[in-house]
This record gives sequence, C-alpha cells and structure tokens, in this order.
Amino acid sequence: MTKTDSTAHLLDACAELRDASSPTPQLLDVTRSFVDDATRQGILEPTALDSLESLPPHGAAWLAVTLGSAVERGLDPSLAGARLVKIFRDWLRRTEGGSEPELMAALPTLCQALVAHLARMEQLRTELAADAQLGKDLEERESESYAITWVRELLARRSGDLYVIHGETQRVLHLQFRNVHRCYHLFSLIQSVLGNALPGGSIPNAAVAQAARGQSDEPVTDQAWWHFQRGGHKPSMNKAVWGEESVEALRGEDGVFTVVLWPPIMGERKWNSGFFGPTLEAAQSDMRFFGELEGDAAATWLARAESAS
Repeated sequence: MTKTDSTAHLLDACAELRDASSPTPQLLDVTRSFVDDATRQGILEPTALDSLESLPPHGAAWLAVTLGSAVERGLDPSLAGARLVKIFRDWLRRTEGGSEPELMAALPTLCQALVAHLARMEQLRTELAADAQLGKDLEERESESYAITWVRELLARRSGDLYVIHGETQRVLHLQFRNVHRCYHLFSLIQSVLGNALPGGSIPNAAVAQAARGQSDEPVTDQAWWHFQRGGHKPSMNKAVWGEESVEALRGEDGVFTVVLWPPIMGERKWNSGFFGPTLEAAQSDMRFFGELEGDAAATWLARAESAS
C-alpha cells in the first residue's frame, strides 16, 4: 500500500521536529488532514506505524498524539495501542539513568497518546496492570516525569459495580463507578451521589463532587460521613477500609465491589483531593446511582456482607 498524501505530508513534517515548541500552522494543517483521512477510512497505513520507531523523538511523539486524536474521534485504538506500549517501554529503558534527554523531553507527548489509547482498551489495560515489572518500572521512574504518573495512574484505576450496604437500616444500594484508584476517592464519589439519602449523610459539597470527577483542579478537602467497612454485622476497626489503599481492597471474587457504611467511629476523618490522582481527560472518574435492592436481592448482599472476613 502506498502512502496517501496526508500520511506522507504528516511524516515529512514529523521528520523535521526537533523540540516541543508550539506547532506551526503547516504542521497543524497536515495533522488535521491525516486525522480526517484516518477516521474516515478507519485504517492506518503500515508506514505510519513503522515510522513511530524511526522518526526523531519529538516527531514520533507528535505522530503518536495525532493517532490519539484520531482515536478520540472514533478510530480503533487497537490499531496502534500495542505498538505505543512497546515504544513507551523502550523509551523508559533507554532513558534510565538520565540518558537520551531528547527522548525524555518527548515522553509527555507520547504518554498523552498512550493514555488516549489505553483508556479505550480495557483488556490491554488489565494485562498491563498485572505486569509486575512494568508496575515496578513506573513506580521507580514516576518522580522523573508527571507523564509517567499519568500512565501509572491509568493502570491503577478500576471500574465496576459497587453495592453499598447501610448497616443500621440494612438498605442495599447499587452504584456504578468508573476510573477510580484510591478508596478516599471512592468515598468522595459515594458521598456525592448518596448525599443525605441515608442516615448520617449530608448535602454534597459541589466543589468536592466536581474535583472527584476531574471537572475541576481546585484543591479541596473532604470528610467522611460514615465509617467505611469491609463487611461485618457491626462497626469494627478491624474491618475498616483505609482510604490510601486501592479500591481493589473492596473487590470480591466475582469482581463486584462492596462496602458497608456505619456511623463514624474514628472521629473526624479527612482527606484532600490529592487522593483523586491527576486529571485524565480520556479516563475521567465518575459514579452514578443504579438502584436500590429489595427483598431476596437485598438479602443476598446482606448475607454476603455479614459473612465477609
């Protein structure tokens, strides 16, 4: 397959990039043409993918973020997702110890593209999240670039069904959450959704609700209305959910998340929005109320929570 004009023009322009300065009008024009063609045709030419590994760092990063823009407009992320993961891991290896500073300078743009792809590739995200070596590499290197933190945070975020059990009233509420890492973050989302619908609740703080959904970068502080617990038939410090831990702590063997609410037993429990993680537009956090369970459906979850260790 020969290169289309839009692909050829973009690759030529990327080959000239040597820094992360503002794109020229010409670069923006050829980029828009490429994105339009790629999204309309639904394909990527092999030469575009191959060029990711042969272009100079800033050119490769610009090409990658261009692919991310196409993905945001509907292009299949699997066309380039795995290749971008390979390149990212290669760049991490090559920049270890401060070597190849030009690669390091181009890394944030590459990471932006990687996040756009992985946010839409749940299976690949799951596989990478289980990769112990990658997790170790990201943890060791994230202090060197905020962009590495983006990738680490994305891989740590989870989505799923959450059953909230109010211990005193034995009510069971079904919520669904997306892209949450830390339990403190989950607590804030729960409180923003339930408000004063349960005893002990309150009117949600709009600023906290916005920050918890990545709609605001303003620093906020939240406070627990309830004691959040892993199962049990009465309040217990032994079963307390610690806000710093991953929401994985609440996942059952069937993949469903549960938490039990009791009146506070730890005094004023507060946390700040630093626990919400960086704002990732491609993987914004959210939560919604799905329904309240009754009868046998509720009894099943109440029994499960009571027997939880």
